[in-house]
Amino acid sequence: MSAGKNIVKAGAKYVAKKTASTVAKKATAKAATQAVQNATAKAVAKGVKPSLSATKKAVKEAQKKVGKIPKTGSTPGKFGSPQRGTAKKGYRLDPPSPKAPRSSPESYWHVNWWDYTLGKMKSGLGQKGAIPIK
Repeated sequence: MSAGKNIVKAGAKYVAKKTASTVAKKATAKAATQAVQNATAKAVAKGVKPSLSATKKAVKEAQKKVGKIPKTGSTPGKFGSPQRGTAKKGYRLDPPSPKAPRSSPESYWHVNWWDYTLGKMKSGLGQKGAIPIK
């Protein structure tokens, strides 16, 4: 074999080895991500809930962001979660969303809050968010 063919053959082996290594690393990272998502989904299915003190802390933070809410009582909100406030201003306790990205606050138990008293989201005046309970 000529030197050129040897270099090409060695280069092909190197590329194949590196490609296999990269594919294996990506598969491992994907499997790890899937495992975390599965664990979160299993915790939701089992009904694992955050501590009361952590929940209270998140609710207080939501109350600071929303401001004063008229006394309307607690009503069942989306997904049957406890909700306080009106369609214009309020907050709600929600379970983790299995479809939410792991970096999102909605991948944990969280408190959703909203304030549309100044306008809708499209106008740029409405505000909303999610506070994770950890």
